[in-house]
Amino acid sequence: MRWCLVTVERCPVDPAPEWSLPPGSALSMSVHLPSGRYGLLARTGGGTGRMGWILDEHVAVDADQARDDDVRAACADVLYGSRPRPAGQAVRWLTAVAAAHPGCRLVAAPLAGGGWTALSGPDGTAVMLPCAVPAGSSLFASCLHGWLVAGRELTELSAARITCRAAGDARNDDGRIRAPGPRVPLRPRPR
Repeated sequence: MRWCLVTVERCPVDPAPEWSLPPGSALSMSVHLPSGRYGLLARTGGGTGRMGWILDEHVAVDADQARDDDVRAACADVLYGSRPRPAGQAVRWLTAVAAAHPGCRLVAAPLAGGGWTALSGPDGTAVMLPCAVPAGSSLFASCLHGWLVAGRELTELSAARITCRAAGDARNDDGRIRAPGPRVPLRPRPR
């Protein structure tokens, strides 16, 4: 996907019933920290949340495919790489993309050896995230953006256990996602 409108929702505290989503259209992210367990769901498209808890809507653009004159990239909240890179090259790429798009809140890219790296704004520090994300799932960057919108920090995620599940992946060959287990509600951190 080159660009899309993305809706990020909180997963409920109570176990949720299954809901149908077309394959490739959604990604759930579970974050396990000593302080609690948190859940986010990113899905393509805008509108009413499936569970009514919309946290954020934003434009996400594939910076690897965007042209220099692409106005969507200039206005994007999330820029992501679709091509895995070695860690050092990925950090340089994140820094260059963030500098070229100072209004962008989050830049993220998959790593060649697995995991992702992300940078929050042009003045942020790149964070390595050792997590397994389904191949080709750019919605992980949107989940990270939702984490930031909730007032959390990317640095918290470097020590977290992150679990992702895409709609229609092999574990859910019927195209359904189950929000895994009870969760602590995602609340903004006091400042």
